Formats: sequence, structure tokens, C-alpha cells
Amino acid sequence: MRDAFRLYAITGDAAQPARRIALDSEPDSAHALYAQLPAGVYTAMRSYDRERFLALDPHFERTERSMELSGWENWRVHFRRDDIRRAIQATIADYPTEAFVRLDVFPPDKPLRATALDGTPLVVHCVLSLSPWTAPPEAFVREGVRVEFVESLHRQTPLIKSADFALARHPYPLNTQDAYEHLMLGDGGKILEGTSSNFFAFFGEELRTTTEGVLAGITQRLVCELAVGLGFRVRDEAIGRDEIERADEAFLTSSTRGVLPVVAVGGARIGTGVPGERTLALREALMRAVVARAQRAWPVAAEAGLGTSH
Repeated sequence: MRDAFRLYAITGDAAQPARRIALDSEPDSAHALYAQLPAGVYTAMRSYDRERFLALDPHFERTERSMELSGWENWRVHFRRDDIRRAIQATIADYPTEAFVRLDVFPPDKPLRATALDGTPLVVHCVLSLSPWTAPPEAFVREGVRVEFVESLHRQTPLIKSADFALARHPYPLNTQDAYEHLMLGDGGKILEGTSSNFFAFFGEELRTTTEGVLAGITQRLVCELAVGLGFRVRDEAIGRDEIERADEAFLTSSTRGVLPVVAVGGARIGTGVPGERTLALREALMRAVVARAQRAWPVAAEAGLGTSH
């Protein structure tokens, strides 16, 4: 799609909240676009109904925590939620499809030096990038996906969502039905998270996931809330690699993919080898939550349900 990948500087100007950055060449993938940017921290989400988003404040809070833990000084000068909300709304308004939206923030002493479309040189501390959002194929939902393990990849600081890690995970393929994700392991063979997702498994009516040693998942947190509402017990404890064959159901969560059923992990079949009823019930519950809670980025309205603390 021509002009599918767009990059914007967040200006902090209410009258012109975002300025389009001229790219040297049209990238053929979002990854190619991000590889050109300085290393910083980021968050990513998808649009709903073209101009609505789910849980923006938790996305911002996680980014702020990433900057704090990275030891950045004076980041608040360049990172203001209202500025970012205005920029998101301004850029999404004329985007032709549902969008994958990524917010990158650079260290205060290492900004991006770029050029606006009109030739004006820019010193940029925050950028938004828009690229087409694509839903997982319906067959992946209907039949489930298989995931593998990766033992050589770990987050150095799990609570920091760093662009460096996003580049490091690139050699591990994503999005094929036979190897949709790779799960990282902790001490004792404990399953931590996927390279771009959180991992859940049902053992009977108990749903297990972990928030220790992993990136705080925004959809993970919402799904835990929804699971309690459906009457399931939720247990915050990592699942051992040696336990996975006893799981009845499993699934992944992420802000861009929602709930995606997993039917095999590292070659071990999960349950009956097809997506389970509990998993599909949670997927439906999440879709209902999107309808009820997703909102425009600007003007600001109170976000229903999901608070700003994790």
C-alpha cells in the first residue's frame, strides 16, 4: 500500500500536534521503519473503528515507568499525555485503514534529528508511527496456533519496554500458524512470556499467568479482570515447562492481537488440540469490553474500568 507507513513528530503544539517526517525511502515493513530510529522506549496498540483506542492511560503509564527505570532525567519536559493524545487523534483521522500505532520516546540527550515534509529540520523526542493493522487470520482463531520456546532471548530489565529488545527478537519468526510466537523461559524452566505477548493456561477452572519477571501486559491485566468476572480463578504464578502437558487450554494476549488460542507449546499438545471453550469465552468477553471501553484519543474522557495503576 503506497504511503502505508507514516512517521510523525509530536510537537507539543495544540494547533499542530503532529508533523509528518519525511522518510528517505518508503519502508517495506514496520520493522524496517523502526530499525531507522534511535534506541529508546516504546508502546504499541491498534485502533478500533478507525479512531478508538483501548486503555491509553495504562499505555502511557507503562512508558513513563520504562523511562524512570531507564534512569532518564527530565523526561517529563518532552512526554506529556495530552500532547500525545492530540497527536494520536490528529494522525489517525485521515489514515485509510485500521492502524497499528507505535509511540517511541528517545533518551533526552539522544533525540531523533529528522526533516519535516516541508523541509524544516526537526529535533524530535517523541514520534508516532502508523502502519496497517492486520487481524490474525480467522483460521488461527478457529484452529489455534502453535508456539515454540526460545532459551537464548531474555529481557535485561523486564519492566522496561525497550526498542532494543524489539530489534533483538526479530530473528525469531512470528505469525505463522506453526510457530506463531516464541516463549521465553526463566529459572527452573518457568514460562515467562512471549517475545511480544503474555502467556496464559487453564488448569481446570484455574487460569494461570505471571506478572513477575515479565513486561506488564495491558491486555493481560484486562483479561485477568474479565476472567474473574466469568467466574474463573486467576493465579499469578509462572507455569513450568514440565507442567504444560497438563494444561487444558492455553492462549496468548497482546494489545494488537487480543486473545489468540494456543493448541501446542514446544511440540506438546494442549488439551484436545483445538481452541477451548474457556479461551473462546474470554476472547468474546474482550471483544465486548472493547465495544464498551474503547474511546477516541482526544478529547479526553474517563476510561472505563481499567485504571492507570498496574
